[in-house]
Amino acid sequence: MLSQQSAPGFAYIAVPHLAYGNILQELFFAGVNVIKEKPLAINAAEGFTLIEAANKTGVRLGVSAQRRFSKRYNRLREWLPRVGRVSAVHVIEKIVVSDFTEGWRASKNAAGGGVVLDMGYHMLDQLVGLFGREFREVSARLLKTRSGQYDVEDTAHIHISYAGGIEASVVLSRAGAEQEEILEIIGEHAVLRLNGTKVKFLATGSHDAGNDIFNCEESTNDMLKDLFSSFISGADTDLWNTERDLAVMRLIDAIYSEGKLEQLSSTKSIVGDSSDVPAKKWSWPRLTKEIENDVHKQLHTTLSIYNNGGVFGEFETEIKSAISTPDSNLRVLLHNSGTSALHATFYSLGIGRGDEVIVPVYTFHATISPLMQLGVVPVFVDALTGTGNIDPDGVRAAITKKTKAVVITHMWGIPCDMKQLVQICKEAKIRLVEDCAHAHGATLHGQSVGTFGDGAAWSIQGEKVVTGGEGGVSVTPNEEMYYRQLIHGHYNKRCKTEIPKSHPLHAFSLTGAGLKNRAHPLAISIALNQLRLLPSIHSWKSIYASQIIQALSIVPFIRPPQIDAGASPSWYALVFRFDAQAAPKGLTRERYVDELVRRGLDDVDIPGSTKPLYKEPLYVRPWDVLPHVYEPDAYEPQWSNSDFPGADMFYQSAIKIPVWAYEDDRATIEIYSKIMVQVAYEFIDGFLPIVIE
Repeated sequence: MLSQQSAPGFAYIAVPHLAYGNILQELFFAGVNVIKEKPLAINAAEGFTLIEAANKTGVRLGVSAQRRFSKRYNRLREWLPRVGRVSAVHVIEKIVVSDFTEGWRASKNAAGGGVVLDMGYHMLDQLVGLFGREFREVSARLLKTRSGQYDVEDTAHIHISYAGGIEASVVLSRAGAEQEEILEIIGEHAVLRLNGTKVKFLATGSHDAGNDIFNCEESTNDMLKDLFSSFISGADTDLWNTERDLAVMRLIDAIYSEGKLEQLSSTKSIVGDSSDVPAKKWSWPRLTKEIENDVHKQLHTTLSIYNNGGVFGEFETEIKSAISTPDSNLRVLLHNSGTSALHATFYSLGIGRGDEVIVPVYTFHATISPLMQLGVVPVFVDALTGTGNIDPDGVRAAITKKTKAVVITHMWGIPCDMKQLVQICKEAKIRLVEDCAHAHGATLHGQSVGTFGDGAAWSIQGEKVVTGGEGGVSVTPNEEMYYRQLIHGHYNKRCKTEIPKSHPLHAFSLTGAGLKNRAHPLAISIALNQLRLLPSIHSWKSIYASQIIQALSIVPFIRPPQIDAGASPSWYALVFRFDAQAAPKGLTRERYVDELVRRGLDDVDIPGSTKPLYKEPLYVRPWDVLPHVYEPDAYEPQWSNSDFPGADMFYQSAIKIPVWAYEDDRATIEIYSKIMVQVAYEFIDGFLPIVIE
């Protein structure tokens, strides 16, 4: 028993919920000021009782909500007024826990709750601090994603509506494949995004609000040190206002009231049969009134643009703003396709007949086919089985004295290992080109893909994340490469105005190099609309991809993509791998996919055109179609068909689904998740025949 004479002035209490009641009462009675490990309590009523008990004994009670003392979150709060009216907030927080049955957190009796009450307290506290203590509506799904002896949610999907039209989506999980900490705020002037160690302010549209990046490596111990110092000194009284903690508890109460624990460990866990509910058919882009207005406006402005004026200038300026860092000096150029953008980039490298260029064997052929126009010898490198991306070790092994460049593709929107690839190219003194056709909005440690190498190209064709139907864009920090790209396919006005008169290429301004690659203004008017929506599109895609991956994590024969720490994919598509070794005997990828399509998931697909390219005639006998640059006696493939087990494995196991991108797509995501799990377990449990007679 503590006495007031022998008691310390302050105490920090971190014990399971089951144990803290008596300890706190004794400390309060002894006059000890207490910092309690979050949460304040297991519900608002209990929290109010604790606060009253502390007040009656004249002691101070605080909760260790250490992110209130985080430099990153404080910078986010500082920049928040600059975004203008906030419309949407997206939160993803995940940690990696291998065994949910270990320790006191496995028991609701001991812990008081699951991921919402425990790990989620910090993010919910930030939402209360940023957007106020009152909310209009809450909905939630609380999931137990694994079998085992634990009775609390390990994953939660939460939607919170605030006054003023702010809609917040929150994903919390202890079942993550990697640790993530993301808070994104979408405003009328900018997007404010905290992702790991970085806080980014990204102006959108035509708003001249500037871009800023704040990077801060801070540990939990750093934040706790500041927290303890503040509490002991009596400073920062607004951060120790227990009314804020009560508001957090009221929000948690609402989440637990609206969400009931769902067990997702067998077919019995799937609530109802969604097979009679139609999933939304994939269609991209979403044709809105805004797109129609933009096209109509452009139609009555001009159908041809010869320089970088009008919608061309707007698009080039805004994509540069979206991907640049403050110290970068990127040059951006629109083209009529992503293939043309790559062709211009390869041409600008100055490579040609007999030069070797290392390329991914697993990609869409347009990554490589423009090289063949230049007489280059492609050197294929195998793929990593976790993503389909090029293997850096294979790149290093493939370099010879004839190697002039490395080309990589961020497959399906998942960033490659750029740290290794940049270092390899730097050591070998060779060029690096990124094919970002799938990767609009993808980043690696906060840096946009397409900004790591000497040049990059995006497609804005078809169903790309940013699309105009047809089009492409190239980016380079290299002035000489930019001038050569202009000469390649943008003759006359752009060359005359952008290439200095003193430069040797200026003399070719009228004719260029003989090609015309200009984009179409109507296509770019659509693409500009999509580019301005990209922060929101990327955020929703990230949330939905995470939800589907989480839902399918209980299926033993479905493997998710392996995302490197610090990588934020674009989610152009979500590609799982079918693990035949873990599937019921005899079950094939094709049988599983056929059943999914039969249940109404029409957009589940086995990719065909994106494939290992080592057998394609263009690369085996190019002289048949390009006799002016290749001769049979002078060209020999640099590979054998057995050199690419990783690419073959990935291709033969891939199952692709689209990733929807709007808030009203939530029901479709749930339908896909439920049916994909349900069908899997119907095969596992023997309810579905492996072979159809």
